[in-house]
Amino acid sequence: MTPKLPWAIQAARLGVPSGLTVWTGVAARVAGASNRHSAAAANRGRGILIVGLLAESSVCTPVSRAVAFPATPCGPVAARDGRHVGRSLRDRQSRLGEPRPREIDTRFRRRHAGHAAVGTLTRSPCRSPISRIDQEARMPTMTRSPELRRCRLIGNVWLATAGVLLAGSLFAVPGQAATLEVGPGKRFSRIEEANAQARPGDVILVYPCAGGQPYERTAVYVRQARLTFRAVPAEGSRWVRIDGSGFDYSGRGSTPRAIFQFNPGTDDCVLEGFELSGAHNKSHNGAGVRINQANNVTVRHCSIRNNDMGIMSNGDGGPERGTNQLIEFCEIHHNGDAADPGYNHNLYLGGTSVTLRACEVHSSLTGHNVKSRAHHNRVEYCYIHDSANREFDLVDAADTARPDSHAVLLGNIIVKDPDCGGNRGVIHFGQDGGKEHDGTLHLAFNTIVTPFISPIVDLSAPKAKAQLTGNLVWDAGRRQNGQRLVAVRAGASLHNASGKHNWLGGMFDLIEGTAFDPATNIVRRFGSPPFAAPSQHDYRLLPATAKQLGIPQSLQKIQLPATPGAAETGDDLPLAWQYRHPADKQRRETAASLTLGACAQAD
Repeated sequence: MTPKLPWAIQAARLGVPSGLTVWTGVAARVAGASNRHSAAAANRGRGILIVGLLAESSVCTPVSRAVAFPATPCGPVAARDGRHVGRSLRDRQSRLGEPRPREIDTRFRRRHAGHAAVGTLTRSPCRSPISRIDQEARMPTMTRSPELRRCRLIGNVWLATAGVLLAGSLFAVPGQAATLEVGPGKRFSRIEEANAQARPGDVILVYPCAGGQPYERTAVYVRQARLTFRAVPAEGSRWVRIDGSGFDYSGRGSTPRAIFQFNPGTDDCVLEGFELSGAHNKSHNGAGVRINQANNVTVRHCSIRNNDMGIMSNGDGGPERGTNQLIEFCEIHHNGDAADPGYNHNLYLGGTSVTLRACEVHSSLTGHNVKSRAHHNRVEYCYIHDSANREFDLVDAADTARPDSHAVLLGNIIVKDPDCGGNRGVIHFGQDGGKEHDGTLHLAFNTIVTPFISPIVDLSAPKAKAQLTGNLVWDAGRRQNGQRLVAVRAGASLHNASGKHNWLGGMFDLIEGTAFDPATNIVRRFGSPPFAAPSQHDYRLLPATAKQLGIPQSLQKIQLPATPGAAETGDDLPLAWQYRHPADKQRRETAASLTLGACAQAD
């Protein structure tokens, strides 16, 4: 008797209408191949796929056809369908020690009563597997009536359909994401290796190196959509460290220009929990992260420092690329390169829309803290401070020439370094490359501290506008004459600057020619710090100061433009949240608190 396969399998049942039932079976190799992340399954080396089409009908015999597709250690063997049987069936059964057809039929039906059919496989050491279902299909005693032929014709159609469905189930496997692990003792030792094996929807978990040492010279060129790169920090640590020092992030060929680079088509990816440092190249624009025309990319809970650039992003000039980039709960600082001063920034962004939320961005080495050429920028509940140049440089590109190229700065704490040796302006909105910027800067409920006479808002494009609401501006006690709230140049107009319910301290004053409402904008000269503990990053107003300065306790909410491509949060904006140090946010209690500036009143 020929030994039975140790990996013999039973067919699995798929429901099919019209009284037909498709039976499928998948052996070890097929199962292993569908789990591409199991090295053990991939090495089993043999298997068989069977698709049997059975007709549960009084017209058809219980088994109308079966096809076997064997796979052996040396390669595939041609399928057998019963048409080329060589010697007679009886002679071959005699050679193989198989029961006669009638015996097969009796034993088959007795063993599997109540089931339409279940196949049992046998294998010869020198021959491809032969199924008993296959043998029954070839029985010479089977009636070849017109009804049977029609049944078989219908069966063939369903067989083809079943094959397509089965192939899709084996190789697409929708919704079944795999988890790939990187680190000491894990399957992968490098993030690049896991990235090369990953498929859309997979999660790559990265564990810390031994002793908390960084992964070195990491360069991840992402090509798949819906990947999640998630760090698993050691206890007591906030991040898994990656140091790119010594690698040339050139951007040539498949070499990324960043430690993590998300390319066109890599939509809906997430990067979470890493410390990224040491990315440099000869062009002085190696970055911790680069988002190259991808949509819905999220960078979360990361520390990005000491690179040429912190994060770079770009679109293609149209409205469909670089949409809904989200950077949240990140610390981004000390990025820049003294070899190319002024052209490296903590953030250098572009594309259709970017949201920066609950981040601390500070201490750019040579350029700006936030430079962006994106069509729409939203920065909310962040702490932006101590830049080598401007805190914000929101300028032109092909994306900004389209209408509604707005910027929303909501609930941020913005503080200039009193020793700043570069451009001492706070926010520039307009152009630096000769293109139009057709939109409005919405500056709402921010706390702004600057000791310089350079303007808070610098408009520099004919269609650039500014709307200031609920901001608290203080001069850090320097009291310099000529401090300006708004300045215009390059065709911009003071008539395009308006505001209400702002509080201006120090020597700031309203500018003649603007559309600021003198009845609601408060100007107070006050020398001592009005904040709870600015040296400890606490910019809540003291209750006594708020009362003395006559700051109102309530303020109508305002309408702010939505971010293209971003889902509505459902928050009761604009005062739902406030920044919490470091790189976090918390609910803002507003029932009995002042509604100016970025923070609720101190207790």
